[in-house]
Amino acid sequence: MLHTFAVYVDNKPGVLNRVSSLFRRRAFNIESLTVGHTETAGMSRMTVVVDTDEYGARRLEAHLYKLVPCRRVDNITTAPSISRDLALIKVAATGEARTHVLQLVDVYRARIVDVSLAAPERKDGEREPAPPEDDEDAAPPEDGEEDR
Repeated sequence: MLHTFAVYVDNKPGVLNRVSSLFRRRAFNIESLTVGHTETAGMSRMTVVVDTDEYGARRLEAHLYKLVPCRRVDNITTAPSISRDLALIKVAATGEARTHVLQLVDVYRARIVDVSLAAPERKDGEREPAPPEDDEDAAPPEDGEEDR
């Protein structure tokens, strides 16, 4: 069964290595590992997901508490939570296909980050050069002035 631990550690160099080495030495495979800052200065939170039984989870928690940089360990496996996935997907679509993509975006409550007109691909796999963009900062030429 997957067990999730929230480990609060000192925000110092080498702490991630010490914690992950503990899992390696005890022959546990880390399924997922996420590290980020907390609201407390100098403290980081590591969220570690491990595939083990109940006895192994208790043993891991005890071993984590023995590490000097670990301040607090919570087994949050049974705590109510919301789990979401994040994916960044690039889609090249024109016309009717774009309409279908927009419908899929609505169904899955996704968000479109950027809609741009990319340079079309040639049959040999290379891209056509993009048309030059207008320089918005350049002042238009005045009457009687030539373009140089």
